[in-house]
Amino acid sequence: MQALHQLHSERVRQRTATANQIRGLLSEYGITIAKRLDHLRHALPRIIEDLGNSLSPGLRAY
Repeated sequence: MQALHQLHSERVRQRTATANQIRGLLSEYGITIAKRLDHLRHALPRIIEDLGNSLSPGLRAY
């Protein structure tokens, strides 16, 4: 049971780190998103589809 808890904790840590990296990259383009993960999940598809923002085509495709 402890091993499962450790695996879950590591997965949550990695997910948080990835979300923070995405927020950091977007902030370099002047795009800010609230810290909650659900805000990021809902906003990201709209941000990628919005051709009016300054995201580079390479970042949009990645």
